[in-house]
Amino acid sequence: MRTVQSLDRLRTNGIEGVRVPVVAIPLLQILWANAHGSAIIGVLLPGIYIIGAIINPPQSPHPGINPFVKGKRKGDLSLILILTAIASLLNPYSYHILTDSLAPFFGQGADLFNALTIDEWQMPVKDMFFGWYGLLLGIGVISFFPRLVETPRRGISTDLILFSTFALLSIKAVRFIDLFVVAAVPVIYKNVVGGQWSVVSEESQKLKYHPFILYPFLILSLFWFFGIKDTTFTLGLGVDKEVVPKKDVDFMETNGIRGKIFNSYNFGGYLIYRGYPVFIDGRLCYNPELVKNFADANLTDSGWKNVEEKYKPDIVLVEYEKVSVPKNLLIDRKNWALVYWDDLDMLFLKRNDKFSAIIAKNEYRALNPMDMYGQLPSPQPSPMGRGGEGKGEGVFAEAQRRIREGPESMRAHLLMGNLYMNRGEADKSIVEYETVIKSSLSFGKAEAHNNLGTAYERVGDVYGAEEEYKAAVRLDRSYPLPQRNLGYLKVGQSYYIEALWHLERFLQLDGSDRNTWAVVSELKGYRDTLILRVFIGGMAVIGIMWIAARRVAYTPPSSGRRISK
Repeated sequence: MRTVQSLDRLRTNGIEGVRVPVVAIPLLQILWANAHGSAIIGVLLPGIYIIGAIINPPQSPHPGINPFVKGKRKGDLSLILILTAIASLLNPYSYHILTDSLAPFFGQGADLFNALTIDEWQMPVKDMFFGWYGLLLGIGVISFFPRLVETPRRGISTDLILFSTFALLSIKAVRFIDLFVVAAVPVIYKNVVGGQWSVVSEESQKLKYHPFILYPFLILSLFWFFGIKDTTFTLGLGVDKEVVPKKDVDFMETNGIRGKIFNSYNFGGYLIYRGYPVFIDGRLCYNPELVKNFADANLTDSGWKNVEEKYKPDIVLVEYEKVSVPKNLLIDRKNWALVYWDDLDMLFLKRNDKFSAIIAKNEYRALNPMDMYGQLPSPQPSPMGRGGEGKGEGVFAEAQRRIREGPESMRAHLLMGNLYMNRGEADKSIVEYETVIKSSLSFGKAEAHNNLGTAYERVGDVYGAEEEYKAAVRLDRSYPLPQRNLGYLKVGQSYYIEALWHLERFLQLDGSDRNTWAVVSELKGYRDTLILRVFIGGMAVIGIMWIAARRVAYTPPSSGRRISK
């Protein structure tokens, strides 16, 4: 933010208006280029100010901001841009620190980043647009309308380019949202308040405090009202146990597990922190062939087989979302054993003499944590789906064992609730689901509310079921099952229009349910018939009222004859 402030002052007042030496920007860039791969942002910022000044020179007695305007200070910002670019090269990777930053956006690099499904490089989820991020984005867009209406010729300003650039970056990937906030808040302040946020005007000099102090309060206010309510935020110092495999690594250290590790991308940094060699980590400073093989392994069965044969890992630590790898390992029980799992990931060991004792003591032979009923995947899935649907005693016993060993595992409680439900023990399943809901951890909340609603329906508490389904929808609008359950609940209550609304939302999220398509088609017929009846009834009422009004207003003409007595 200080860099943006200095550049804005330079744009308006020239070099004399910058109280902090401008040479600090290139010096800061040297530190940036040696600390993080996003150093290209430091070059982008002066570039945006130059482009904005070329398109629309500022109304200032200091034309030095624009290199194409003749004047004494024409090199002010141009010199800063050149020095900043040179400073970026003073790192072990030279110009690659700039060119490699473009990899996620173009060509094969973009394909790899999409395949890796790296969390920070994903687009913001829909819920974020209904939170503090969406609010800030909306306020920023609206704040430009008066400027564009009042001065359309000067509408394309540095502020607009700055805001638009970082807004588009934040929509491309969530990792840019913090930079967008830093760039957007000052621009919004200028647009809303109507003054130069970085230049002390005569009016602001009379104030005890400079308006700059308002920005932290604005950011904190937005965060408090729209961000802190989001259960996915985990605030505080230290390692977040919900996003790193701490329990798995603790298990590995306790049992002396060492070897060649194949790990999820997001776990690499933490494994290095704990002293383990990794297959890949967030730096991505690896051979492009290895990165491609890693991406293929997470997408296809053949990709995993290639990694297994080429790199010969004997330890696999993977997230549940990377379906291809764990599915193959769960099927290939002859060569791999599941020895530990929690809410975040699963730990597999290669069957060999080195790990035989650990496998014999800790293996989960029957249970699959990825499945809602714990059933193992089959190489040839039957048309009936999961077969036993969790009724096997082996699955039930291993789920109980996991809860005994780690009662803090919400995935285990959720799985146990599903098993109880499938056995017809709804009362016991309610206890398990409520354990997940009351937990301080964020995992499984929406699923637990939805499944608890199903349990309430089983015991005849329709009102409780409806409340739980609605709670699941509020927590996760992209979760289809509570929408379906709400729809069928409303069908049972004969609220067909409301049922249609929920079932249509469900099909937008999951269009594979043929039975629901048939129900929706029938409900649409009911809705259309109802609309037609209401239309015909309304027209009939209007017609009757019109006839009645005509009769009241009608007066028979007089015959003109006097009737004698």
